[in-house]
Amino acid sequence: PAPTSEPLHLIVEDVTDTTTTLKWRPPNRIGAGGIDGYLVEYCLEGSDEWVSANTEPVERCGFTVKNLPTGARILFRVVGVNIAGRSEPATLAQPVTIREIAEKAGPPINVMVKEVWGTNALVEWQAPKDDGNSEITGYFVQKADKKTMEWFNVYERNRHTSCTVSDLIVGNEYYFRVYTENICGLSDSPGVSKNTARILKTGITLKPFEYKEHDFRMAPKFLTPLIDRVVVAGYSAALNCAVRGHPKPKVVWMKNKMEIREDPKFLMNNYQGVLTLNIRRPSPFDAGTYTCLAVNELGEALAECKLEVRGSTGH
Repeated sequence: PAPTSEPLHLIVEDVTDTTTTLKWRPPNRIGAGGIDGYLVEYCLEGSDEWVSANTEPVERCGFTVKNLPTGARILFRVVGVNIAGRSEPATLAQPVTIREIAEKAGPPINVMVKEVWGTNALVEWQAPKDDGNSEITGYFVQKADKKTMEWFNVYERNRHTSCTVSDLIVGNEYYFRVYTENICGLSDSPGVSKNTARILKTGITLKPFEYKEHDFRMAPKFLTPLIDRVVVAGYSAALNCAVRGHPKPKVVWMKNKMEIREDPKFLMNNYQGVLTLNIRRPSPFDAGTYTCLAVNELGEALAECKLEVRGSTGH
């Protein structure tokens, strides 16, 4: 008789603050020696000492390892045992962090309309008090016209705690609401803006709250930054940000510190300070650091991001 081949498809089914539940499938090759069961072993990251989780082999293809230290990173492996001894181990590729069970996060707090200009609104908020023991992956933003209070999606997975909402309709007044997203999905309730954005007919500018009446002039300032992006080669991509300033800033786009001039690959737009750089069918050569520089006589401001271009499959 010989040992079996290694157990297959070892996965983590559940993690709590003191336990890890593993599942696997039987080995491909069992042979004349049969199989008596499985031993589960674990090892703290950085150590090479494997500890047995069970003294007697378990027959079924699953086991919960208990009394693990909260916060530790732990590797697990499983071996099949029979009369001839131990199989090769099936080992998890990544260590498991023993942590509190993730739950949905709480709603964002202090959702506010900070500025309104043209048909655009800057909405800001703060991260929730409770992240559900899991990293926040983004925010889901919706708008509603005050007359109907019907909610429409504006951004999914917005990574910052602010966003510029464009293309609002003149004459309408808008509320905004924001949900937090983590590994468990969207927060049960949203944070709703305490105030509204009133989109006035052109020529009437509602002075934003913080301007002093007599001095409307201001140096450029980015309201929403450029965000690092990963795009697929061959699919057009756009980089977006929003800038304020008075007099209206001159805008220059740069790639790896070189100004982008007339180039059919790039299309630059500036609509009421919402800036877009469209990149047509990007190739790996278009990866790099993109910078947007806004300048007026009172000063300048800079936004920057990294663009990564992944090869598309099938080429």
